[in-house]
Amino acid sequence: MKHHPTYLILFLIIFVFITGCKKDIPLITLGSLLEEMTDREKLSRYPEPYYICRQFSSYDRATVAPGDKSWFANWDRSMFIRTETEKGRKEYVMMDTEGPGAIVRFWMTFAGDNSGRGIIRIYLDNDTVPAVEGAAFDIISKGALTGEPLSSSVSDSTEYERRGHNLYLPIPYARHCKVTYESENIKDAGAKTGGEAVYYNINYRTYTDPVEVETFSKDLLGKYEKDIALTQKKLKERMLTIPPDEQACELTGTIPAGKSMETLIEGQSAIRLLRFKIDAEHTEQALRSTILSISFDGRTTVNCPAGDFFGTGYRIRGSNTWYTKVEPDGTMSCFWVM
Repeated sequence: MKHHPTYLILFLIIFVFITGCKKDIPLITLGSLLEEMTDREKLSRYPEPYYICRQFSSYDRATVAPGDKSWFANWDRSMFIRTETEKGRKEYVMMDTEGPGAIVRFWMTFAGDNSGRGIIRIYLDNDTVPAVEGAAFDIISKGALTGEPLSSSVSDSTEYERRGHNLYLPIPYARHCKVTYESENIKDAGAKTGGEAVYYNINYRTYTDPVEVETFSKDLLGKYEKDIALTQKKLKERMLTIPPDEQACELTGTIPAGKSMETLIEGQSAIRLLRFKIDAEHTEQALRSTILSISFDGRTTVNCPAGDFFGTGYRIRGSNTWYTKVEPDGTMSCFWVM
């Protein structure tokens, strides 16, 4: 049979067009998630690839519906999805979800005698062997996976066992994630009759756009050792990078009661640093009654008491976080990209 060359040419043109339009599927890795953690610019944009933030927690399961008489039930401890028996041991399931996704924060605290001595296991992609396994304190805040501040506890003024324990090391998974806790010291749901009171929040994201995910394993801690070290350094030092072509706009003066001061910034730009200081006879009153209002392209999206905006409330309380800083002299700064 003889083929007409016109059909062959048409086929090749269509094939090239289709393959040329194929969209690259993004790869989610421990490294990419770490880089995202310290990218302030990223937080100002809708996520791409898109994901939904969700949470598993030890909330009181009696809270079924708003308006129900038990809606404010508060036995928010030692509450789990279910109990499983695995290789002869009892495991309490804290999280069970389909992927692709990633755990982005794991918080726990405990109460009661001999609490926090249990074993955490994180099973990924339906594997029966946990990718992470170890004593709760070791995994969450004692550095079994990584050091501070990605793995830490607060506050230093509190005895260790009574602190809140946080793990911020991202744990990505391609298909499925299950987290369990094993303890012989749990008496009942809510720890109502004693025993160990286990409080937990597991924050995670589920990707709704097509993605490929490099599922977490302890071997990857070596592969991304430099990325982890750089992330730790940036977070510890609260690194702030202002582009060299950025301009500063200052506004200073006295504001009589009931009056305001304002400034106008024209053109396409973004606020990367906002620094504010109030000098008043009654600082506590001024922090609450001085309102910071910001409108972007005619739409007001910030309208808040100055002290609350910078996270210090009605008193100057020194703090230094990734997004805000309050200095003892009353200087308040924020680093959100707006």
